[in-house]
Amino acid sequence: AKLERIAVLKPYRGQGIGKRIIAASLGLAKTKGALEVILDSQQSATGFYEKLGFRQEGELFEEVGIPHIAMTKKL
Repeated sequence: AKLERIAVLKPYRGQGIGKRIIAASLGLAKTKGALEVILDSQQSATGFYEKLGFRQEGELFEEVGIPHIAMTKKL
């Protein structure tokens, strides 16, 4: 499964909303039979995803002028 364009508006960050969105998405992916979830994280957000069990894969790349890196998590 692939997650794309996950974002929480600045006034609502730091309240666990992003974590709950990811948890719900992972749960849904698992019920649909996915064995792994992949996403392309902005470089500045990799720590957030690493805390949720994702790990970096491959090299940095740019998307719309912003550094990104692929990340994966086994379910």
